[in-house]
Amino acid sequence: MVKPKLITLIMPAYNEEKNIAEAINSVLSQKYENFELLIVDDGSTDKTGQIVNDLAIRHSEKITFFQPGKIGKNAAFNLAANHAKGDWFYFMGADDLLPPDALQNWMKYVEQKDSNKRIAVCGRMKVFSTNKKYDRLILPKNKKTFNWSGPLTLMSKGMLSEVTPIPTKYPNEDTWWSLCIRFFAEERIRIDDIIVYYRIHEGNAISRNSNYSIFNDKYHSRQIAIEEFLKRYKKRLKQEEQKELSTEIMLENYRYNGEMLKIIFKINCGLKKKVRAVFFSNALFFKIKKKLDRLMLGH
Repeated sequence: MVKPKLITLIMPAYNEEKNIAEAINSVLSQKYENFELLIVDDGSTDKTGQIVNDLAIRHSEKITFFQPGKIGKNAAFNLAANHAKGDWFYFMGADDLLPPDALQNWMKYVEQKDSNKRIAVCGRMKVFSTNKKYDRLILPKNKKTFNWSGPLTLMSKGMLSEVTPIPTKYPNEDTWWSLCIRFFAEERIRIDDIIVYYRIHEGNAISRNSNYSIFNDKYHSRQIAIEEFLKRYKKRLKQEEQKELSTEIMLENYRYNGEMLKIIFKINCGLKKKVRAVFFSNALFFKIKKKLDRLMLGH
């Protein structure tokens, strides 16, 4: 009998004492049982470490716990990835929850796939929040949309080796591995299953409820990973791919500096990207965008 493929779940955590036990228990309650959970405490100053350590002792056959001190989220991902044994990999937020059939649903699509190939699978999330504006949203709304953010992505061993090590000088991991998947994946799969309950709260890494200048700086710090990616892989990328990334870098610089006319008249890209950049280019349009979002959500 063929042994089921091993799924490695990687969970960095920082000051998540309110939510992490619930997150871990949602993993331990999975119907698909062949998994390992690697948790990295990134220098928490609350009771996160104590809570995880107690659960790791009780479930040592499933949980491996690392406490390297404060190293940063991306370094925490890299540390866990270096110790992972899985065929398939999922990066999970320490405040999110998995439906009981999440891993089982992933495996329906990949159990016959060769995990040594560069494969990525994109699922859907249901948002839960005390803010009624977001609670019960299902994303992405468009079933044809590929969203490679962490909570939605399962990747093969071959894809992980392409993604890691994630550069540690940037604040998030999503931009980097989205680029790797976009340009280097041999197969991309889109599924309709809800594979994570995503928690929105004040502590989320980036929020559109932030003051615009704070949002602008945080958003830009994530996007500059594109420059690093282009520099690192320029020889490997096709000429049209290099041009595509160069255009995105220019678009982001215009957006960050509030140069709306240059976005409209100097950038040759899709209308959707231009409109998004314009709405995020200054405080007034950012405010209008938030109001439009609320209207579309019925709030």
